[in-house]
Amino acid sequence: MSFKDLFKKPWEQSNPQKRLAGIEKLNDQEVLKKIAFTDQYVDIRVAAIKKIKDEPFLMQYALALDAADCPSLLKEMIRDLCYMIHSPNNLVALIQGLKSERHIDACMRTLIRSEFNNQEQFLAIYNNTSSQYAREEAAVRIEDPDVLAKIVQKIKDENKRFRITGKLTDRKVLQLLALKDTSHPVREEAIKQLDKRYPTESKEVFITAFFDEKNYNSIRNITIKHISDQKQLLEIATGKMDYAIRLAALQKITDQAVLEKLVFHNDRFWGDAFALLPYSDQRILAAVGQIGKSARADRMQGAKELLSLLQQNQQAAHLLWNYMKKMVEVPHSDISNHVDDGVKGRSNDCTHSDFQRHTDTGTGILFPPYPV
Repeated sequence: MSFKDLFKKPWEQSNPQKRLAGIEKLNDQEVLKKIAFTDQYVDIRVAAIKKIKDEPFLMQYALALDAADCPSLLKEMIRDLCYMIHSPNNLVALIQGLKSERHIDACMRTLIRSEFNNQEQFLAIYNNTSSQYAREEAAVRIEDPDVLAKIVQKIKDENKRFRITGKLTDRKVLQLLALKDTSHPVREEAIKQLDKRYPTESKEVFITAFFDEKNYNSIRNITIKHISDQKQLLEIATGKMDYAIRLAALQKITDQAVLEKLVFHNDRFWGDAFALLPYSDQRILAAVGQIGKSARADRMQGAKELLSLLQQNQQAAHLLWNYMKKMVEVPHSDISNHVDDGVKGRSNDCTHSDFQRHTDTGTGILFPPYPV
């Protein structure tokens, strides 16, 4: 210690370690500000900065460090300053004034943790900062759909683009996103907004989106209701898409002749088509289900019920009989016997023995002898 140090305050000592210790006990903000700018030791300046509570000063200090050619330790201090400042206005000024994207992002993370919701400031951040992260964080908080319509396609982050799409009202932009966006969630959200706002004007978009191979079933579940062309619906119902989608297409088919053809499409789908026919009977379907059970007694009971019901409904009988011939493996001679019985006019004179006779073929399936 020099003789002069005897008359100096602890933070003015010539020994850096003593100055550093003196700063730990110092609370005078003006003195700390002076030390932050003038001390020749970086560690001491950093220690002084950490004790300063004046946010406007800290903001100006961060901007000064960002622009100056100073030691890397002080440059690193900018990031700490971004977390020390809590005033939204000061943070916005830093975000727009700093050059380093890393420091801008630190300030933006602090800003979005607050309840700040100044729309003009968010728009200013989007327009005036160099950081893609800060720009997109600002964009996702903008509420004006007209502004969002202009910037949504510039947003690289898929999740943020998805959130922005949910706020859009511009039909053309939504249609473009629904068909062209690279993200499936974004396309789906655009479809939902079109379905909600412009269902009539977007019919062609819905049809295109439905048949687009890159789309998942969640989009098809929304768009299927906008398809009315009977030919297209038939193609969907008989295609290889998810069963629920095929069923939705089936339920939109109004051509009864088409429905009758669908009954014979495959062994899983026929019941749904059969139920949509005007002469179908849910009791008939229940009886068919009973026949399909493993226990012989259950099959016999189902057959009896089915025979009784079909004798009351010749149209349904004709349709169901043709289906059962097509879908179940039965010896050809046995089917011929049924046909012969029908031709000779004995189709409505069937008894329990008729069912028993046909179970003896070894198939275990019961057939009422109805005409083809």
